[in-house]
Amino acid sequence: MDVRADKSAICLVMPIFNDWAALPRLLDNLADAFRGSGGTLDIILVNVGHQMAITAGLHYAQQHKAFTAVLIMDADGEDEPRDAVKLVAAWRNQPDHVIAAQRTKRSESLIFRVSYGLYRAIFRVFTGHTISFGNFLLIPATLLPSILSRPELIHHVAATLLRTRLPITEVPTTRGRRYFGSSQMNVPALVTHAIGALSVFSDVLFSRLLIGAAVVGSLCVIGSVVVACLRFFTTLAFPNWATSVISFLTLLAVQALVLILCFAFLMLTSRAAMLLTSMEVSRLVKGVRRYASNAAPVA
Repeated sequence: MDVRADKSAICLVMPIFNDWAALPRLLDNLADAFRGSGGTLDIILVNVGHQMAITAGLHYAQQHKAFTAVLIMDADGEDEPRDAVKLVAAWRNQPDHVIAAQRTKRSESLIFRVSYGLYRAIFRVFTGHTISFGNFLLIPATLLPSILSRPELIHHVAATLLRTRLPITEVPTTRGRRYFGSSQMNVPALVTHAIGALSVFSDVLFSRLLIGAAVVGSLCVIGSVVVACLRFFTTLAFPNWATSVISFLTLLAVQALVLILCFAFLMLTSRAAMLLTSMEVSRLVKGVRRYASNAAPVA
């Protein structure tokens, strides 16, 4: 039987880099959560950094597994197995949609939550998109090839999904607590995460920066012309430093425009696809486990 035609066949991609201690507990909880579902759950463990791990796992699933959907979740316990079941249930109601977990309550510190809100606001201003979900996702097998064709997937999975404009349904979830250790996602890591998200929309970002720089430069030039006319063609008293200030601002705006243009061309010419080879994918995947309904896990 081709399990791609069986809605019970799900492949789970799980980054496992620093969370080996939490894995046994999570696997037990997953087995309990999916018991009685009547299908199989293939778990792909990937031992590398987060976004690359997800990308490698998705490629591995596409190359080696038969499935109807791919579930992505962390191994630390913050993505709860009971919520994974909710994502699967939502997918069965909307099989042609990506299903994303939307956090209704977060467990991080106040400083981190404020920083995260600022990141979302900056992302909205510079890209025109609202990012309200992370990597806890379910992707139907029919949509996976179009996602894997995007070279920027390795930089930021959620932003890439927004870029593809695929239909996304969000399911409210609560962020759980880690089984062991402390979270590696702090403010500096969030900054790196935000840069990765913005890089997915680099062309949109630089277009908006160019427009902004052009507007500021135009206002400075107009201001300089007005100051020059008032100074040389009227008898109005005018501070001597005004001309110097306007000239300095104009020069600054022009320099900013030139720098943004340089960065824009650099980004556009260096967007070589960071695609993972089959050998690299196989090297990063550290294990595959299969769970069948009402059965013990098979290594």
